[in-house]
Amino acid sequence: MSDNKAAWKVVDRQLLQDGSPWVKLFRETIELPSGRQIDEFYHVDLPDFAVVFPVTVDNQIVMVRGYKHGVRKTTLTLPSGMIEPGEDLLTGAQRELVEETGYQSNQWQRIGKYITDANRHCGAMHLFVARDAKQLRAPRVDDAEILTSELFSPESLRRSLTSGEIDTLPAAAGAAMGLIVLGAESA
Repeated sequence: MSDNKAAWKVVDRQLLQDGSPWVKLFRETIELPSGRQIDEFYHVDLPDFAVVFPVTVDNQIVMVRGYKHGVRKTTLTLPSGMIEPGEDLLTGAQRELVEETGYQSNQWQRIGKYITDANRHCGAMHLFVARDAKQLRAPRVDDAEILTSELFSPESLRRSLTSGEIDTLPAAAGAAMGLIVLGAESA
């Protein structure tokens, strides 16, 4: 539902930093519906990215453990990555799954699109479930990604989620929603 009465009007927009394709930073002057003006509102433009919840034939979830420099540590995540400019969302999700894990699937379900920060934008997460995933080859990662694939039962994934072992929002949200989808199918 859209409420245009609450929409903010962009009066001016200046590009402060262009680090394409990774990030753009804008400073906006905003007029609120009340007429009040905000002179410094910052909008962060990050690329859309795919997150994949891959489930094997024997109901194991494929997770990825790897170093993430933004948080300066090794994290447990779902296979994920940036959608390339002009790339179809499903194609990007399939590419990321194969690159990071070597797994492939012929059964894909798009769960939805989720904005990671509603005020600053900061990219959109596109979540997919990939069923009957099979590892067909070794992962293909570059030297900036040292990743290992691990299999989790739904119960061990729940424990990793609630213990804080999964500590990035896209991975936590994707894992929780993937578990809901799995639970709904088995109910």
